[in-house]
Amino acid sequence: MLAALPHQVTKSKSIIRKLRLYGLCIFAGEVRSGKTAAFILASQLLAEECEVCVITKKDAIPGVKKFTPSIEVTNYHQSKKLEPKYKIVILDECHRYITGYPKRSQIWKDVAEITLAADYIIFSSGTPTPESYAMLFNMLALSADSPWRKYDLSKSRKTPYSLWHDVYGIKYEKSIGWDDKKDKPKFAIGWDRVKEDMIMRDIEHLIVSMTRAEAGHKFEPTDKLHKIPLTEQQEEIYTRLEDDKLYEMDEKYTVLADTPSKYIQKLHQVAGGYVNAVNDYDESESKVFKVESNKVQYIKDNFDPKETIILAFYIPEQEYLASIFPNVGSITKNSDGVDYSHFKNMVIYSMGFPASTYQQVIGRQLNFVTRKEEVIIHFLISGIDQYVYRAVSDKQSFTSKWYSENRVTVQGE
Repeated sequence: MLAALPHQVTKSKSIIRKLRLYGLCIFAGEVRSGKTAAFILASQLLAEECEVCVITKKDAIPGVKKFTPSIEVTNYHQSKKLEPKYKIVILDECHRYITGYPKRSQIWKDVAEITLAADYIIFSSGTPTPESYAMLFNMLALSADSPWRKYDLSKSRKTPYSLWHDVYGIKYEKSIGWDDKKDKPKFAIGWDRVKEDMIMRDIEHLIVSMTRAEAGHKFEPTDKLHKIPLTEQQEEIYTRLEDDKLYEMDEKYTVLADTPSKYIQKLHQVAGGYVNAVNDYDESESKVFKVESNKVQYIKDNFDPKETIILAFYIPEQEYLASIFPNVGSITKNSDGVDYSHFKNMVIYSMGFPASTYQQVIGRQLNFVTRKEEVIIHFLISGIDQYVYRAVSDKQSFTSKWYSENRVTVQGE
C-alpha cells in the first residue's frame, strides 16, 4: 500500500465516498498539492492494482509510475490500445484531450470504450474548467453515472451536447470572419457560454478539492513581470502589421496577418524573436525568420543559467534558447505534471494562449517537501505579451476577440 501523507489519506477517503455513492468523482487538486498519491491510494483501497488504469499525458506517466510501478498507466493517444476490463479508470489531467465541445474527438471516443465499461471513474485535474464550464458535459459523459447521462441516451436527432446546451447554455452568435461572396460577416453558434450556477448545482456533490495550503505549502507563487522593450526591428514589424496586415521579410517571403487570429499570432511570434512567413508564390510553403529581440540578453544579464529553467511557447524559440542555455522546456508540454522545484528561478520566455497553461505552470516550482522559500515566477514581457499575461492570469484564454476588447495600442508596450 502506498505510503501517503495525512492530507492525501484524508482526500483519498473522500474520493472513495464519492465513488461508492455516485460512481464518479471530480478531484480538483491544485497544482503541486500531491493529488497523484491521493488518487492512487483511493484506487488501491477500492480495487486490486490489476483492476486499475490511469490515463494521463505522456510526460506525466513517470510521475504516476513512481508511486506504483505495477499499475496500468498510459497516455490519451494510446488509450485505443486498452481493453475495457478495468474496475477503476483514473483520467488524470482531464482538462486536456477529452473536454472539447460541441463535437467529441476521436480520443474521447477511444477513452469512452474503456470508461463506460468501468465501475468507477476519477476525473483528476488542477484546472478542471480552465476556459469554460461548457467543458464539463463531454468530460463527465465518459462516465455511465454522469448526472447528465439522459442526454446521451436520448433518441433525438440532436447531438447530446446540443440537447444539454438547450438547457444549460446561453445562446448567442459569434463572428467567424467575412464572407467574400456575400460581402458580409459570417456568424456561427457560440457554445461556450453556459449557466454556471445551474451546472454547479448538478455537480457540486461530486467534487473533492485539495489545496496547496492543505498540503503544507507555506507560500503561493508570486508573478514578477520583467518589461523588456521591443527592438527597432520588432517595432517596425508591429507597425507594418498594424497598418498593412503584412510585412515583407525578403524578396520572396511575407508575414501575413490578414485575419484577427493571424494578427495576434504574428505579434506574439515577433515578441519572442521568431516569425513564420509564407512564400509569395506558394502559400503552402513557409519559412521561419529570426527577429532581433532583447529577451535573450536580458536572461543572460539577470539569471544564473545553471539555476534557471526557461519555458517557451514556440518550437523555434525553444531550439534557439536550448543552443544557449542548459535548461529549456516547452510551456505547453512541460506545464503539467512536472516538478521544477530544484531550480531557483523559472523564467517564462513566452506564454501560451490557453488559460489552463498559466494555471498549470505557476505551480511547477512548488514542492511541500523540499521547497521552503518563496517562489517567484519571472515573466518576460515584450509587446503583445502584456495582453497575453493579463488574459491568462485572469483565467481567460487569450483570443483575438479578447485582444480587440482590451487592447490600447501595440506600440510602446
